[in-house]
Amino acid sequence: MKIILKNIQRIIDVLFYYNYLYYTKPKQGESDSASSVIFAMAMTFSILVLGLTLTLSTLLEYDVGYWWLHCLPAIPVVIFTFKYFRKNDRYQKIIDNKPMFFKNHKLSVVLTVLFDIFIWGFFLIALPYWAREFRGL
Repeated sequence: MKIILKNIQRIIDVLFYYNYLYYTKPKQGESDSASSVIFAMAMTFSILVLGLTLTLSTLLEYDVGYWWLHCLPAIPVVIFTFKYFRKNDRYQKIIDNKPMFFKNHKLSVVLTVLFDIFIWGFFLIALPYWAREFRGL
């Protein structure tokens, strides 16, 4: 179990680092790009949790009644993500370590882009499908 959690942590670190590299492109008036990346990661993980709750209610054919109740499990995920990266300046340690998948920069970039495309595809395709499933949305 400890090995699985360590690997998940490494994946999150690599995704954070390569998203950080994207957000640190020269932009006018950008003060703290690490906060932008932490916010983007928090929203990414909350979208995954929202999809999980919607999938479970669809599979179990359970109508919650109010659509916003599906968003409640995502709130602790957002809070945990902020605490995870801000605690002991973890985000700075990730930036300094420059983690990669299999010590390959190109593979890390490709996998990060594919992950981001998957999340956006999920957000733009799957969530409207579930909105039609739940009559209250």
